[in-house]
Amino acid sequence: MSSPSKSCDLDPIPTILLKACLDVLIKPITDIINASLCYGFFPDDFKCAHVNPVLKKPTLPKEELNSYIPISNLSFISKILEKVVANRLRSHIYKNGLSNVSQSAYKQFHSTETALLKVHNDINLNIDNGKVTALTLLDLSAAFDTIDHNILITRLSTWYGISGTALSWFTSYLTDRQQAIKIGNCFSDMLPTSCGVPQGSVLGPLLFTLYTTPLSSVIQGHNLDHHLYADDTQIYISLTTPDACHSLNQLRDCLQDFSLSMKSSKLKLNANKTEFIIIGTVTQRAKLDGFFPTHILNQSVTPAPSVSNLGVNFDESFNFKQHISKTCRCCFYHIRDLRRIRRLLSLSVAKTIATALVSSRCDYCNSLLYNTANMDIARLKRVQNCLARVVTRSPRFSSSVPLLKSLHWLPVHYRIIFKICTISYQALASKQPTYLNSMLTPARNSRELRSTSSNPLYIPRVKTKAGTRAFSVAAPTLWNSLPVSVKSEGNIVSFRRRLKTYLFNAAYPP
Repeated sequence: MSSPSKSCDLDPIPTILLKACLDVLIKPITDIINASLCYGFFPDDFKCAHVNPVLKKPTLPKEELNSYIPISNLSFISKILEKVVANRLRSHIYKNGLSNVSQSAYKQFHSTETALLKVHNDINLNIDNGKVTALTLLDLSAAFDTIDHNILITRLSTWYGISGTALSWFTSYLTDRQQAIKIGNCFSDMLPTSCGVPQGSVLGPLLFTLYTTPLSSVIQGHNLDHHLYADDTQIYISLTTPDACHSLNQLRDCLQDFSLSMKSSKLKLNANKTEFIIIGTVTQRAKLDGFFPTHILNQSVTPAPSVSNLGVNFDESFNFKQHISKTCRCCFYHIRDLRRIRRLLSLSVAKTIATALVSSRCDYCNSLLYNTANMDIARLKRVQNCLARVVTRSPRFSSSVPLLKSLHWLPVHYRIIFKICTISYQALASKQPTYLNSMLTPARNSRELRSTSSNPLYIPRVKTKAGTRAFSVAAPTLWNSLPVSVKSEGNIVSFRRRLKTYLFNAAYPP
């Protein structure tokens, strides 16, 4: 009942009608699912998909096939069956400690923001220690569509210990699949698919992350840091002038072995779209100018001034000025559109649109902006103030503070604090993601202090402002500053409510 009510052309009846008649249909649906699990067989009627080509970005050329991503529309009951299996598969993986710690996609308590926080933390600590970071962003071509079924079945058996009826079920799920392309109301012929997992399915993304897990061991074998988010791979290493040549050779060898491993896994690494950047202070980067251009993946590469990493712009100075500029441009574009139609909307509808189109963009990965320059944060404040005036239909130069207070919006600075504290609470409560939870360790005092009752976290010592921006420093600092009444809330909902009240009172004192 909690599943979306969308219907597919392959459904015998509309999903909304199925839900309305669930008291009658629940028994035959349960029998179908139980029979599939007992006999290790995925019904042939569930293996058909109607593929809808969706443009990746509105700015891409519509004439190019590479501009589209194939989304598979599957029958509702097949996705319910996949969800049952996916839940059991995740339980098996976590129970036996088989999850890839460096993979953040399609996992509870993991997100693009938590993945970027880990990389952001490591880069800032490198800068604090007088080092630069060589970051390589790898691009895969048609990653979901090139998965080899035989290799996947072998890895499910050898890496994850799946056998017997369960392995037979996955074999049946992957084999003899068919798909037809749908454009408008026209369909192509139904043709077999010999490789890949359906994009738009429940199991597809999970199986892809399991398929790529062995690639992490290749990177770890070269003692390099890395992080994966679905088919986006980040590999990075710290550099100093004396060891720059050795470190770059180490990175080059790792990327070469990684490319060979991907070829053996039938995955295609797009070397032309691979991005490379050197991140550090101006002085630190200047000492390495003589080492570039360098050869990576058989191509001559010069560090880029900025790269796009999971929707966030990483620049060579790591000050996020370009990311904030891009965010502000996008937000003002939507604010102008909202201003044109504001007189036709009620206040509640205007607030909803403002949150969906503008505030959500300002809040995306805003935890990375902690302790950035005040002049850059001020630019985001101007966006928020302008949005508040449009939503409340106030004059252009009216004071923004009472407007933000009336809308119950936290100022930008406090929204950043709110995000970091929320992520810290989830990491402490769920122990996930482990790469963030490991940064939040209890403080050890040689003697009892009054602060001990508030369960303070250990704050590492750093030397520069860059060090204070690292999650391992910022999160314990902000967490220790919270009242015990806020930190001791029993669930995330009540914690967020209490935290917002606390920050709201701090932002708008009586």
